[in-house]
Amino acid sequence: MHSQASVEMNGFCDASTANYGACSYLRSEAKGNAEAHLLCAKSRVAPLKALTIPILELSTACLLAELIVNVKETIDFDCTFHCWSDSSIVLAWIRQPPREFNVFVSNRIAKIQEMTKIVAWHHVPTDLNPADVVSRGYAVKNLPERRSTALIGTVGTDISINCKFLNSFDKLQRVFAYIYRFIAVDEISFGTVLLLRSVQQVHIAVEYEVLSQGQPCPPKSKLISLRPRLQNASLDYETKHPILLPKDHPVTRAIIVYYHEKYFHAGPQAPRKFVASVINKCVRCFRMKPVAWEHVMGSLPAGRVQPNPFYHKSEARNKAPHKCYIVVFVCFSMKAAHLEVVQDLTTDSFTAALRRFISLRGSPRIWSDNGL
Repeated sequence: MHSQASVEMNGFCDASTANYGACSYLRSEAKGNAEAHLLCAKSRVAPLKALTIPILELSTACLLAELIVNVKETIDFDCTFHCWSDSSIVLAWIRQPPREFNVFVSNRIAKIQEMTKIVAWHHVPTDLNPADVVSRGYAVKNLPERRSTALIGTVGTDISINCKFLNSFDKLQRVFAYIYRFIAVDEISFGTVLLLRSVQQVHIAVEYEVLSQGQPCPPKSKLISLRPRLQNASLDYETKHPILLPKDHPVTRAIIVYYHEKYFHAGPQAPRKFVASVINKCVRCFRMKPVAWEHVMGSLPAGRVQPNPFYHKSEARNKAPHKCYIVVFVCFSMKAAHLEVVQDLTTDSFTAALRRFISLRGSPRIWSDNGL
């Protein structure tokens, strides 16, 4: 959408005996070229109780008014709004005072007039009403082929904040997938990327802009300290470079709750304060893990709490014991420890201890904190 384009929002509504619905189109015109894109749509199943077509048309007009209000609260640019209906009766009702009708019609007319004070209502022929597809249905094979273009809004607004499903990451995924007008699993992943990217473009806007241009991160950025240390690990790219999100954002909290419930209320695998604070508020986990009675423990013996050096007693009679040392071998992968006793800090004592270790465990690749 061109920055100098004139933009207007057009909403259409239609009803049938089976269901009714409304849709909104965003139309932009710049330099003599006009484009229109479907922005959103909403449908409802008609009530089981038989209602007349004008009453259903009035209900779908009320649905369109609610849809226009939600769109106005979401978008961050100015445009004019127009509402269209193919029912002349409903258009005449909307222009009349609500007090002249019964309670059902009066309440809906008052609601429409309140929500569309600055919106003009127009008549559209039935055969030109795009909301006819929403109300009467349409075969999938007859739908036009989807193009690879998309309508992109301005950057700088966290659009997830105004979503009413902010506390559920599962619903957030489907809401943002609905923006792409997809319903399959692969397309839901695209909606998830859009959701997380919109959060990053607001809360780490400077770093996002710089990295998008292929430039290095600013020296004073907090992301410098988040460089991964798993470059040599045999892991995939997503594991070595996880997605960065602000810790106090509602989307981050929704992700933690989603995976906590998905994996049957598993506990935190890392000592992260924010993750632990969210999981500690889980009602089910609180009920399933009651506080057990703790026994009062006695004092530890002196040999456990007072440091004593290691001594080696010679086999020779009447010879005083002398201090000895311990060599610690630690496995990098399993964190297993192997201890070897040496009599002193000489090279010969360590070499003997290393030979005993190799003869027992095999010849490994050794990293030493003493320069070896």
